[in-house]
Amino acid sequence: MANPLFIQQAPLSEGNLFSAVVDQTVHIAASKTERRILRDTALIPVYASAISFILLVAYLITRIPPVRRFITRLRASSSDEPIGISRRDAQFVSIPPLTFRDELKEHIASHGGIAIYLHNALRLAICLALLGISIYAAIVAPGPQPPSPSLDMATPDTGSNAEAQRKRKHGKHGKHRKHKKGEPWFSHQEWVEIAQCVFYAYTSLLALLTIAARRRLTRVVSKHLTTLLFVTWSVYAYRDLYPLATYTKHPVDAADGWITWVRVGLLTLVGAVLPLVVPRRFVPVDPKNPLPPNPEQTASILSFITWSFLDPVILEASRVSHLPYESLPVLADYDHAEHLRAKGAPTLDPSLKPRRDRHFVWGLLWLYRWQYAALFLLMTVKAVFSLVSPVVLNKLLYYLETGGEGAVYKPWVWITGLFLAPVLGTIGFQLYIFITTRLVIRTEALITQLVFEHSLKIRMKSETSSSTSAAASRAATAVASRAASVHEPEHQEEGSGDTLVASGQQPSPSPKGKAPSVPPSEPSSAAPSKKDDDSQKDKNLVGKITNLISTDLENIVEARDFLFVIWYAPLQIALSIWFLYRILGWAALVGLAVMVATIPIPGYVATFLNTLQVEQMKVTDARVQAVTDTLGVIRMIKLFGWERKIEAQINEKRDTELKFMRKKQMFELLNNNVNHFLPVFTMVATFATYTLVMKEQLSASIIFSSIAVFDVLRERLFMTFWELPRVIGAKVSFDRINDFLLETELLDRYTSSSNTISLGALPPTADSEAIGFRNAVFSWSADAPSTPGGILTPSRRNFRLRIEDDLFFEKGKLNLIIGPTGCGKTSMLMALLGEMHFQPEILDSFYNLPRGGGVAYAAQEAWIQNATVKATDLGAVLKQCALERDLTLFEAGDATEIGEKGVTLR
Repeated sequence: MANPLFIQQAPLSEGNLFSAVVDQTVHIAASKTERRILRDTALIPVYASAISFILLVAYLITRIPPVRRFITRLRASSSDEPIGISRRDAQFVSIPPLTFRDELKEHIASHGGIAIYLHNALRLAICLALLGISIYAAIVAPGPQPPSPSLDMATPDTGSNAEAQRKRKHGKHGKHRKHKKGEPWFSHQEWVEIAQCVFYAYTSLLALLTIAARRRLTRVVSKHLTTLLFVTWSVYAYRDLYPLATYTKHPVDAADGWITWVRVGLLTLVGAVLPLVVPRRFVPVDPKNPLPPNPEQTASILSFITWSFLDPVILEASRVSHLPYESLPVLADYDHAEHLRAKGAPTLDPSLKPRRDRHFVWGLLWLYRWQYAALFLLMTVKAVFSLVSPVVLNKLLYYLETGGEGAVYKPWVWITGLFLAPVLGTIGFQLYIFITTRLVIRTEALITQLVFEHSLKIRMKSETSSSTSAAASRAATAVASRAASVHEPEHQEEGSGDTLVASGQQPSPSPKGKAPSVPPSEPSSAAPSKKDDDSQKDKNLVGKITNLISTDLENIVEARDFLFVIWYAPLQIALSIWFLYRILGWAALVGLAVMVATIPIPGYVATFLNTLQVEQMKVTDARVQAVTDTLGVIRMIKLFGWERKIEAQINEKRDTELKFMRKKQMFELLNNNVNHFLPVFTMVATFATYTLVMKEQLSASIIFSSIAVFDVLRERLFMTFWELPRVIGAKVSFDRINDFLLETELLDRYTSSSNTISLGALPPTADSEAIGFRNAVFSWSADAPSTPGGILTPSRRNFRLRIEDDLFFEKGKLNLIIGPTGCGKTSMLMALLGEMHFQPEILDSFYNLPRGGGVAYAAQEAWIQNATVKATDLGAVLKQCALERDLTLFEAGDATEIGEKGVTLR
């Protein structure tokens, strides 16, 4: 059967040349022989350029005005940006330039600056050079071979026949020979070179657009161009550079001579070197309010991975004794607290987007999902390159043992691998440290903001005793009568300080100054209820908030390398076992069994260490508490001469703490020794099985490479057992943060379940400027005050403020709230501010406090600065309180240091 490529054709004229080329292309697609052309690796860049062209066309379609307006409207529905100005282009909206020079400067600045612009120009020049080389290669490429029954004419023309084929194509004197009937118009190599010409013409067009097109199109085109050139360089590196490292392969394009090596050199420059050294374009996070860029944001890839962008700061610091703050690089705009809060709050703050079914940790992982994906990749790279050194060592020693017999790769490959593997592994690990440290700083800032913002939304419940006795857990309801102004509430009975309400029933009033009696038959609960636990938590709320942003954050920071436990160590252990199995056989499984059997030993030591850590922290807390209390009453101690007794108490606590510290250090030493010797036992068991049981001989390549792998196993086990207690501590801290954000009771205006009535919405007939209440009931907690059975136990009674009918404050006058202690004076003000839970009794229940002009509230808790009386501007206050005479009692007068919390004034 005749090859379709050599179907007889009539002589072609210039008029039907195009039809002939189309017919020839159809025959190529249908021919079995020419399908090899489509599978030629040299055409991979052509296929990539076709995909790039399709994507660019799709992108340009989205830039058509009707389509763009539609997309802009969709984005505007979830953004506050004006239609017609993109986020990235908003920073360049300016007055049109007046001269060509100004226009050129603005054009270069909009493309990233002079360095990036010159890089784009150089890339255009190299793409044009590659296009010229490809055109020349297509011209001088060997033509089609004549039909031969014994040869496959579609085989690429390479090797020693290439020069003869060129002469046959161009004739004896270099002129193109005439086309003969029955011959194809183009050979395999010519088709490839023609495709290469099309590819480089396309890349040259893209390179031209990067320096002439608009900035938005330039960014997209530049990414396509960089990807295409890198793919092309990778293809030629595989075809022509990789075979140089082997004994069995040869460069595919060696027959082209200098054309191949010039092409490879230019592609190496434009596809591999320039993308590493060109600066990155700075794109602000907020184009409307751009900030100066940090060197980290504009550094090239090579500068970033080698930290050379910090060289100017380090050099300047080496020349001065103290580097001023102004000389440090500015903070990157994506690390500002405002940006971190705006980005993380919708995912992590339950008051903005309630997700009670999702733990705080999962929200944090979702927020930083791309960063953690990069960390997983970097950990994989580190694990692989950590194992490359033992593999390369094994191959190099085996080459020396056998004298190179049957070797595939040249020895310089293994020597280079011994150098490159640790270098690349270290680069990957340093990038991991950089990303992890940045995530830790961002997480600290974000959690601190969330905790403080959430604490402002919490309902601060009244801290009363939670005793199980009836006298310590009374619930009071203050009844305010209807009046134009606020008066003292009327008592139900003379001598009764308040009213007890249980399930809508009023118990009999108790005598003045005494607690109401409890019937003997009333059952008492020995076990504390859930609400009692919540009350206890409320008492320690301030201390808990302090610990969340201090101790718990420190625990989270210490466990930042949790990926070592869940991914890096298991992956590297699995790879190590696989390599040992390849060189030692099933003896490696014996070593694995010994390793698994000895794992409980360091686990037990780690558990005991954890117990010692807990006990030591308790003793440390006691010692710190004693020192803090001593400093608080240091004047009294000096006055009574108790220095020696207090010193003895503190020394006793310190001695106890030192004993626990000594025990901890001894067990840490034991833990280190165990983690060091266990891999040795594993190695001895493996080698003994290999030599004594399997009767195999240990060679240098097996011994040294396996010892290196066992050393890797030892490090991974040590790292795992060292990091595991920190991961457990971080898990406990994350649980505490999650409980704080999800379980604490918020004010009514921050709860999604509150409706308009429960929020105290004004009825249409009410005055919006009125200040007061109407038929309102308030409580410090949103929990129901009664048990399911309807009996109000003493430990479950809540204070309830009941205001019947209308109670409004008079504007422009001094309003007083008068009443005995505990009747609800402060509670009324807190209810008006929205700090108490509103319980509407009827439909027209409401309360109102206009906030248009602002609200000032002076609490009964003093806030005194640690400064002098004069610096705190307390002169007017002292005068109003008639305390000027008291000020003269101080030797320094108004220059007296008040001290922390006003200790001097007390």
